[in-house]
Amino acid sequence: LSTPKHAPLQNHINLDVEVKGKDQVSYIYFVYETDETERFYGFGEQYSVWNMKGRKVPILTEEQGVGRGLEPITILLDLQSQGSGGNWHTTYTAIPHYVTSKFRSFYLNTPLYAVFDLSDEKQVSVMLAGNFNGSLRVSASVIAGDSYMELIQEYTERVGRMRSLPSWAVCGGAILGLEGGTEAVTKNYREMRSAGAPIAGLWIQDWSGTIKD
Repeated sequence: LSTPKHAPLQNHINLDVEVKGKDQVSYIYFVYETDETERFYGFGEQYSVWNMKGRKVPILTEEQGVGRGLEPITILLDLQSQGSGGNWHTTYTAIPHYVTSKFRSFYLNTPLYAVFDLSDEKQVSVMLAGNFNGSLRVSASVIAGDSYMELIQEYTERVGRMRSLPSWAVCGGAILGLEGGTEAVTKNYREMRSAGAPIAGLWIQDWSGTIKD
């Protein structure tokens, strides 16, 4: 266990964990204390659950789904195309990072599959899986702060910070999500414009190869 060679940041502890041996290494676990009052937020783009306390959260990017456990919508979508219904945790953007109501934060810097187990009221368990002969290395970081803003500022200082949205996206009107091919999209766009709706852009949702104009 060592600290990686990053520039030090305030309230930011960085950890490198490396396991070596002759046998195959498959898992690494981080286990640490929490309590029943601490609430956990984050893990990327999440839609169905706000506080993840009491749940197991897999870090896996996949089809986010339509229905996401709401029946009968989910099962009907799954019958049409397996997996398209989704569930409470499926997301296009899974990120191994959270912040808590105690203004603590933890994140992983690794491509390995991970599961955050928050089901125990007294402890957090983070499992990382991989099949490596001889060694397995993982980088992780812990952040403490006085506010959510401070935690996010520390996190994005290390991993990168999104640029501000362009003015046309913020003040130019709606960005419409449309689909159905050129004719359908053009028709809907013209109807919205004729009704006086301000439009900043079009988000075309047709899957590549499924629409032939």
